[in-house]
Amino acid sequence: MNRRSFLLGTASVLCSLPVAAKAQLDAFQTRLTCVLVTDVSAETSIQHLITLFDVFFDKAVPFTCVVDPFTAEGTAIDPGHDLSLLLSGYGLQGSDMEIATFLPDLPTQSEYFQSRSARDANEALRNILKKQRNPRSQQTLLRTVAYPHVASPEEPTGIRSAGVTTALALPDEDAPVTSEHWPNGVVRVFGGKMVDLARYTTGGLSGPEDATQSFLYLSTKRLAELTQEELATRATAFADDLLRTELAGRNSVQRVSDIVFRDDYGFKRLLAVHLVRPPADDVAAMDLIDAFRRELSAHGIHASLGDLAGHTPPRAQETYWLPADKPRARAGDAVRQPDLPTVLYDAVSGPISRPDVPEQTVLPGHALSFLDLNDGTPGLDKDAVLWLPCLDVATADIAVKLDDYLDHTNDVVLSIRADALTLPYARNALKSQLLT
Repeated sequence: MNRRSFLLGTASVLCSLPVAAKAQLDAFQTRLTCVLVTDVSAETSIQHLITLFDVFFDKAVPFTCVVDPFTAEGTAIDPGHDLSLLLSGYGLQGSDMEIATFLPDLPTQSEYFQSRSARDANEALRNILKKQRNPRSQQTLLRTVAYPHVASPEEPTGIRSAGVTTALALPDEDAPVTSEHWPNGVVRVFGGKMVDLARYTTGGLSGPEDATQSFLYLSTKRLAELTQEELATRATAFADDLLRTELAGRNSVQRVSDIVFRDDYGFKRLLAVHLVRPPADDVAAMDLIDAFRRELSAHGIHASLGDLAGHTPPRAQETYWLPADKPRARAGDAVRQPDLPTVLYDAVSGPISRPDVPEQTVLPGHALSFLDLNDGTPGLDKDAVLWLPCLDVATADIAVKLDDYLDHTNDVVLSIRADALTLPYARNALKSQLLT
């Protein structure tokens, strides 16, 4: 067991103690520290980045690398660019490095454009990092965005639909770390300490003793002033200082995306159940879907129903239309089923119309498409279609081993077909996993 696993395990035990017992341990407060390498772009010195990253990987120091995925001309960095190769290569070495997307316009954007810009930038980064790690890790690859600090930023709640949970307001001067969070699970962090490696010496870490969070920002802009030997020496001194505080039990160095799992942020993953409507002539399959729908409804889980199965190929132009409000009662209207409040209508091409009432257009709502959760970028695209990560639960094997296909922290739509419910043990196993 490495030192960080031990420390995090100890913290978990402490957090699970009753309140009275925890009060006796108030003197033992472990600070959470995040190290961030900022101003990484296509113009950054690759050799200096290699030197810095080598030190952090050799010392097993987790860090977050804030990357601008676009060139000065506004085009996405090519996957063959030296920076792309560097990020992809280090990503394959383990999970110590995470990538945060730099979004300079985020603090002035509305929710809609926050989702648009987060998806566009994350898609550019995913093209760079396609070979990074295993497919399942792609589900939580890009969870953090960063932007320059401004006086009165807009609330960053729109980034959640793009699979992002954390927004960093990059400070322009040292300031106490403060944070805020919203009901949809988005956390924003202000403040931190600027660390100048060009002047760093052993013992250079400092800060309020009672601080519970510490964000250390290392800008790459001044790295070019150092020789690679000087950079290696000072980065090593910085990393060693961090490790000493960890070994003393006073500090835990973690990635930025991990902070949302702290109890005071009330993290919640969003999981939606979508049932695939069988062909009209397959009565047995429809009976399975109806029975499973009723079982879920009895436990307070509502599901949507639609004709499209699994995830949609990006260019297939197959979308759903989700009405924003329930329509008024009308005889024979499928939406009126009290235990199934959401019906997704097909909106394949041309004017969107309700299949049950062809002459009546659909009520105001949203266009949705499901993407492969292991190979796609969630969020709003240029056509205002909201892409949601989806797992195609097409067989009994997937239904029984759902945990093998999902990361436990990402949002997901489960698209469940009747074939996955044919065997009673598979149906019961799936329901049990949804209820726990």
